[in-house]
Amino acid sequence: MAAAAVLNMALLGAEQGSSVDNSASGMIALLQEEDPALQVHALRQLHAVVDQSWPEAAAQIALLEELAEEEGFPDRELAAALASKVFFHLEEYNDALRLALGAGQYFDVDSR
Repeated sequence: MAAAAVLNMALLGAEQGSSVDNSASGMIALLQEEDPALQVHALRQLHAVVDQSWPEAAAQIALLEELAEEEGFPDRELAAALASKVFFHLEEYNDALRLALGAGQYFDVDSR
């Protein structure tokens, strides 16, 4: 029930043109849910805005790493890509590279 409310708030905020920070905060809240589908949704949304919202995502870097390393997580490559980008912004290049190598299809050396 709480997850649905958070998801509705995040989606409503995005529809109303809220700032990236507000929508990132809602997505970060979804990362902490137990439902992997909600976590994957949050990862997708955060991945799209990580270059603007990396400070908010950095507060959850341990969780992002955990999802990237969890064998049964449905989209661990996406979690690895997001964590890699956050580490890059934090200038932790060894961790950024380590996670980028686990990002599979999300690791694109040609993207800017």
